[in-house]
Amino acid sequence: VGAVSHVHVARGRETARPRWRPHHLSYLEWVSNELVPWAGANVGPRDAQMPQHVRFDFDQLCEKGPALCGSPAEVAERIEAMRDALGLDLHLSMFDHGALPGPFLRDSLERFASGVLGRVQSSRP
Repeated sequence: VGAVSHVHVARGRETARPRWRPHHLSYLEWVSNELVPWAGANVGPRDAQMPQHVRFDFDQLCEKGPALCGSPAEVAERIEAMRDALGLDLHLSMFDHGALPGPFLRDSLERFASGVLGRVQSSRP
């Protein structure tokens, strides 16, 4: 059983969320406005009463949704909680979306590698 999350790691939540918010929301808006309509045959007919534009609550996505954003400890805790709740054998992490600037992407990947992976691997049941 596997799951996928959009992930951004920084020193702490106070850095991670403001840094990632505009890029992640831009990506989600692109998916909503461009990718879903393009693949409309795969999502079925549109209801005339439903708005074309989907509004995303960034904080809700990060707190209870599939977006993992914060310090290495916060991200590790969310992955562990998802693993335990869903019985995951595999977790895929997506980092490079929304035109995140290279230095932010590198920082996130390095923090994930050094502060998240080891903890998640060592806490496997």
